[in-house]
Amino acid sequence: MLAENTHPWLLALTAVIPTVYASRRGSTSECSPVSFDIVATAENAILSPSYDPSNETSIINFINAMARGEVNPVVGSQNISGSFVINGIYCKPTKKVKKKRNALQILVHGITYNSSMWGGYHFGDRYNWHAYANGEGYHTLAIDRLGHGLNSKALDPHNVIQPMLQVEIYKELIQSIRFNTAANSLRKRFSNIIWVDKKVGHSYGSQIALPLARLCPNLTSALILTGWSSTTNLSEVQKFNLASASTLYPSRFPGLDKGYLAMADEALRAKMFYYGAYDPAIPAFDFANQDIVTIGEFAANAGPFGIPPAAYNKPVMVITGVEDGVFCAQPGVAARECEELLEKTRTDMFPGVPGRKYEYFAPRNTGHDLTLHYSARETFRRAHGFLDKYF
Repeated sequence: MLAENTHPWLLALTAVIPTVYASRRGSTSECSPVSFDIVATAENAILSPSYDPSNETSIINFINAMARGEVNPVVGSQNISGSFVINGIYCKPTKKVKKKRNALQILVHGITYNSSMWGGYHFGDRYNWHAYANGEGYHTLAIDRLGHGLNSKALDPHNVIQPMLQVEIYKELIQSIRFNTAANSLRKRFSNIIWVDKKVGHSYGSQIALPLARLCPNLTSALILTGWSSTTNLSEVQKFNLASASTLYPSRFPGLDKGYLAMADEALRAKMFYYGAYDPAIPAFDFANQDIVTIGEFAANAGPFGIPPAAYNKPVMVITGVEDGVFCAQPGVAARECEELLEKTRTDMFPGVPGRKYEYFAPRNTGHDLTLHYSARETFRRAHGFLDKYF
């Protein structure tokens, strides 16, 4: 099955991407839009025929039944091949650090988000991962996942935009950067690739980072996994309250396939993703500008994606807010419960990583979207303090 990534509207949208971020030291990050042409093949899932892909109600009922364990969403597999354009933002360091000159952080967002979240939605320097990392001497590349952000939404959200294809795409993308092949639009080879992942949804964090680490244990030099643990609270996941993106945002997503979904309840989204100390203007902006998730990303979230990458032995750090109701403790529960889950995550998911190479941090008074809380700068500081031990 061939997938074509056509996107004539991207040139117009590229103009709205910010090219400068203020850094924490008062200088500026020099940022520019980039795109990668990636050829990839994956064994995607064949979804159950028990729902009507053209009917929004049928799609939502199928997802809800799947979340309750009432239906098996996958009935087989099929090969998907194609050429895909992956867009992103590349930022150069604002401080020269010799040992980091070949170190690149690849920043990957979660479902219903895109690469713009790493810049903090322009709510200031305190939420801007790029600016902090660039001020520490790192190059950063925030990418839009397949079907998200500036990437084409002409692709099939049922059969094409699924986790396994995304894994293969990012494997090819990272290899192009590591070995400076023709697909590397950065035109610079980076020998140290640090994968920084933002996770949202039913074990969604494992869908890319874990298979990458399992299939290619030497592809990345370190992992920083945020908003995730090896334990998922399914009762929270079932509250997503999804609707077709074209129904919720008809002017932004006119005529989009019904399998492209978004969260329909603003108050519920704020409750799930935010807690305690945060700017109240951010959740409203977050909801109004949310991106999508596809039914394929939800339904194909099974099989190999939760298998621990036993051979991976590089440094790993997990950062999850104490009040992250999906992956850590429920609001009001002692912080130690969250920390115990993050401690347990190493033995559950990274048995090959020595204890001395594994760290976790659970910021207090912080929900799932930890980089958009007041504690964000402490998160940045802890993450880069960890990386400084190795780069």
